Amino acid sequence: MEIKVFTSTLLTNLWVALLLTPAQGMPPTLQTDLSNRNLRTLEKLVDIAQQNSAAIKEAKAELGLSSWADSAVLEITPSYSTGNFVEDREQFSESERSFSISLTLNPLQMLSAVQQRPALRAKLKEAIMQKRAEVVQAYIAYLQAKQAKAIAQYQMQPYQNQTAADADSVTAANELFIASSNERVALENLAAAVGHSPTALLNLLQ
Repeated sequence: MEIKVFTSTLLTNLWVALLLTPAQGMPPTLQTDLSNRNLRTLEKLVDIAQQNSAAIKEAKAELGLSSWADSAVLEITPSYSTGNFVEDREQFSESERSFSISLTLNPLQMLSAVQQRPALRAKLKEAIMQKRAEVVQAYIAYLQAKQAKAIAQYQMQPYQNQTAADADSVTAANELFIASSNERVALENLAAAVGHSPTALLNLLQ
């Protein structure tokens, strides 16, 4: 009979201890490399960023018709004429509007534009590659900051009900605050690189 009482008391104490222990979720899955999903998302972000890039748009414009702007001059001259004619013994007046178009070519400017095209193509390629590198760097930094925040949140779970008087709780809280701040900064940097607002970028990432 004493053994049963002892066992019952032990189980009761164990149950109370479990109830008083703060619940701790499963540890986050740690990422050690970019997944296929990350790579697909990255390519999508790079494509959007290159479409929004002012430097790339400017380089494309310089390589387009604007590079020939000084090579040819197109002039449109309007003209207006009036006259009279007689029909059935009655005199009528008439007017006519017309336009004359003239195109003047500058051979020296055309030669210069042709010679500049390789440099303009290189400038466009450089702008595209720079934007890609910027987005890749910002996206990886965001993934790292996001994982650091998840780790800090998990490590903070045992101290949810602790106060500032507990040194371990203070340390865990500070680490979580730093990780959360770093994640926000990384998100802002990625949004700036892509050319989206942080809210729109989060919707895209999700």
